[in-house]
Amino acid sequence: MAGKPSADLKISLTGMGEETGFTKDVIAKDIERSMERLSKISRINLMNIDVKRHDKGGRVKYSVRIEATGDGAHHSDAHGWSLENAMHDALDRLGKELLKMKEKRSL
Repeated sequence: MAGKPSADLKISLTGMGEETGFTKDVIAKDIERSMERLSKISRINLMNIDVKRHDKGGRVKYSVRIEATGDGAHHSDAHGWSLENAMHDALDRLGKELLKMKEKRSL
């Protein structure tokens, strides 16, 4: 049943070791807002978020991969020069995938 984020929702976030406290706070708030939105679309029990940091000639590029389970298994990924943008894009893509699945089930 979709609605509020489940109290038993487990989120695993790995790969954030070198990031500042501010960046971690921004990411946590983005995840929280997205979970409120996503829980209205589908039930999610477990979300694994993996962040990879790639040094590219003095610049840092980030890859974010999300695996979510609940009413099924769902995956999304994104990359970018900003961790905040890469995370937001990956969460947005997950939302689009959940909407597409919900539309298929209602047909």
